[in-house]
Amino acid sequence: MEPLGTWVMAGMAAVMLRRAILEAGIRSYDPVRHRLFCRREGTGPPLLLLHGLAGSWRYWRRGLDGLRERYTVYVPDLIGFGRSPKPRGDYSVGMHVEALTRLLDQIEGEVVLAGHSMGSVVALGLYARHPDRARRVVLLGLPYFPTPETARTHLAQQSLMNRMTIERSWLAQGMCYMKDIMALPVFAPLMRMPVDLYRDYWKHTWNSVSRSLFNTLLAPDVVRLLGTVDRTKVTLVHGTSDPSAPIEYVRGLVERFPDLALHELNGGHHLYLSHPRLVNRLIAAGE
Repeated sequence: MEPLGTWVMAGMAAVMLRRAILEAGIRSYDPVRHRLFCRREGTGPPLLLLHGLAGSWRYWRRGLDGLRERYTVYVPDLIGFGRSPKPRGDYSVGMHVEALTRLLDQIEGEVVLAGHSMGSVVALGLYARHPDRARRVVLLGLPYFPTPETARTHLAQQSLMNRMTIERSWLAQGMCYMKDIMALPVFAPLMRMPVDLYRDYWKHTWNSVSRSLFNTLLAPDVVRLLGTVDRTKVTLVHGTSDPSAPIEYVRGLVERFPDLALHELNGGHHLYLSHPRLVNRLIAAGE
């Protein structure tokens, strides 16, 4: 068994080294060169769906039948994730919005924006940058926390990978460098994720996932962004038992901005996976 263990360790080291070399050679972000991968389906007024951290367009796949009958649905992979380019950059709200702006320029008319988790923060940033282009904005599982310290403490408790990343442990970066192994479908049941979502979950770089966590999810932009937009166009949809973004903080946000609409659903953080038809009705409300 000892020689086998040696070969396994050597193989893992080779995978990590290969990934480190690949990531070291990544070019810096260029908004002209680095265009988002995006699927387009259906007919009707435009609807833009934005996934969360480490997700992809596939997050929305199971509910698209209920949307493409009435919308032209645009489902991109955010910059740094899925099949989109993964350049070196700060992965702030501003970088994500800049990448999406080039896509938005190709869409005619007012757009319904819907985002999940980190994608809801990005959707809010896109709305603030282009308020005249948004017809309505639906934010699912908005990760709002009253202070950055609260956000760091809470998110660090959600998973070992979160904690190691927030603590800037080299182990987290090492695990990311092993993603060619971690993405094997055999591990999907352990994470309680559909295989296609699980495989896309690892289509990122250490730069894109860690900086998106720090500079978009953990950056205190939500209150500032809400203070700059017409909040009557914004609808919050939140699970009453959301472990990643506690609803009590979102309720506090609504107390601060009473003109926000909040729909509370019995569910957790991934409402679109558990209740796609209900969420689709909320996205289409008012049409």
